[in-house]
Amino acid sequence: MAASVEHSRAAARAANGLVIESALYGDLPFGIAAQNTNAVSAALDNIRASHAALAAADRPRACDVTLALHALVADDQLVIAASGSRHSLPGFYDPAFGVPKSLFVRYRFRGALHEALVRDGEALAIPMRSHCIEA
Repeated sequence: MAASVEHSRAAARAANGLVIESALYGDLPFGIAAQNTNAVSAALDNIRASHAALAAADRPRACDVTLALHALVADDQLVIAASGSRHSLPGFYDPAFGVPKSLFVRYRFRGALHEALVRDGEALAIPMRSHCIEA
């Protein structure tokens, strides 16, 4: 599976399409950006928090699901419907039993870096302009 997903990622990168750069699932040590009425400030808060969290994320609390998530990409789109826990998706497992989990996705679309964070059970649809963190 890894070889075919890597081939798909290379093709998407060459076409400037949707490429999942990194994805973590589990008890992530950060949350949605603070309630901030200034959109630029809220975006900067979110970027700082996510970078710090990714540096501090450890394997027992979160699992890397980058390849598994990219395998679900079709026609430069990824849609995961709202449902129960994501650990039932192919390539996912429950790294932190009994605690609330989230899915963090960092992806590139049309050359721009995007980030999304959804709680377990919430729908995920990418790409979206609201996820863009760089022009």
